[in-house]
Amino acid sequence: MDTLVEADRAEPAQDCPVGWHPAVDDFDERYVVFATPSLTVRFTEPFASFVGEAAVRQVRPVLVTRTDARVSPFVSSVMARAGGVWAVQARDCATYDAFTGSQVGSPVELWERPDTDGDDVHRDRLAGFADPSGSAVQVVTFDVRTHQIVGSSTKVGMVAEQVGALLGTSWQCWSTREPLLAGWDIDAVTTVVRRGMPDSPTVRAGGTDGAFCEVQASRTGAGVSEHTLGGVPVSADADLAALATKVGELVVGQHNLTFASVAVADYDHDAAGLVHSPRARVPEVPVAVVLGPTMVRDLGVDVAKMVDLYGARVVGRAQVPSLLVVFGEGDPVRRLDKVVQFYLDAGVGDALTGTRGAR
Repeated sequence: MDTLVEADRAEPAQDCPVGWHPAVDDFDERYVVFATPSLTVRFTEPFASFVGEAAVRQVRPVLVTRTDARVSPFVSSVMARAGGVWAVQARDCATYDAFTGSQVGSPVELWERPDTDGDDVHRDRLAGFADPSGSAVQVVTFDVRTHQIVGSSTKVGMVAEQVGALLGTSWQCWSTREPLLAGWDIDAVTTVVRRGMPDSPTVRAGGTDGAFCEVQASRTGAGVSEHTLGGVPVSADADLAALATKVGELVVGQHNLTFASVAVADYDHDAAGLVHSPRARVPEVPVAVVLGPTMVRDLGVDVAKMVDLYGARVVGRAQVPSLLVVFGEGDPVRRLDKVVQFYLDAGVGDALTGTRGAR
């Protein structure tokens, strides 16, 4: 793979030249590349332009950084939605997959493994990839979809405020791009969202202890659909099932909920806040999902069957029930897969795996 970013050096090496551009550094019919020597990669205007260019070209975005770089949660989030990949380049210009640590010879190998007998077993690995991280923290992530009728008192961001407070954070700053320079103000957030309709830009917020949040809204025929997602660090001994239950009860009790999920993820925490770094990490694990009353009604969900088969709890009003499924011990990923498969034909799968463009 051609050298696109000078890694781990104060000055470029003669045999390892730096290639850098604020939007796109390389491309072909399958991908576009954003290469940067920055230690911390944030969702800046140039990075947003890069992801937007990938969407226009309908190709995969490829981020290339130095081996000791870290990316903000907002970069991770938008790259995940866009099907993006992340590569790191070492001092000798060798390039590695930041998620697996395996050496690659071209950007395409980040998502299409070449046919080799040894597969990944015989590939060189990024030095230190599997070493324990001294900055690893456990983060409770949430993804909530709600709907509200438009009125003079309509505000966007209430879900973020309430879920954040329940998990122990308060939002301090916000913007649509990093750096987040404005102090958190739900009225200002609502104004930006309203002006961006019918599909608003994504508002990004930062909280205490590195917590992060994204809020986006879209106009529908019956009001406004709001999508809120984020993450808050919690202690290693936190009762995840209890926290997920509280989140579920909160969003059902305070909002017209469509769907919500709670999971636990592995992040690093340093001076830059919560970040992802190129290291082996524990995959995100689902803790709970909540089907709102509209989804339960419109899809004809068999409430009794959900209770019997998956240990679901009925929450909210009995006349318009919501269903909370806490996965608990065992294999939560497998249990989530079964729930999705059970109602996939009815459309629940789309709600569980639905994505939206990076904005």
